Amino acid sequence: MYAREYRSTRPHKAIFFHLSCLTLICSAQVYAKPDMRPLGPNIADKGSVFYHFSTTSFDSVDGTRHYRVWTAVPNTTAPASGYPILYMLDGNAVMDRTDDELLKQLSEKHRQ
Repeated sequence: MYAREYRSTRPHKAIFFHLSCLTLICSAQVYAKPDMRPLGPNIADKGSVFYHFSTTSFDSVDGTRHYRVWTAVPNTTAPASGYPILYMLDGNAVMDRTDDELLKQLSEKHRQ
């Protein structure tokens, strides 16, 4: 009549333990450091048949941050409406993956 049913707390403890481990693993990745190795030569350094590049360097007012801005201009005459423009933040990643084949495609689309 007053018999008490015994339930094991083991499944709850196991679930809590596994969720705690998962949380620790996921939070450890938050502290991952960015890759600060210098970039290798990119398309702006190598040159292109379809675009010419210029590089301008800027320093912050306090001199602690340094910025490099690449400008790519097609080697074709500008249309009456002017060249289209694209601004990219973190262009290092883009410049590292851009090749002459992509610039050729962009140049051909630009002529149409």
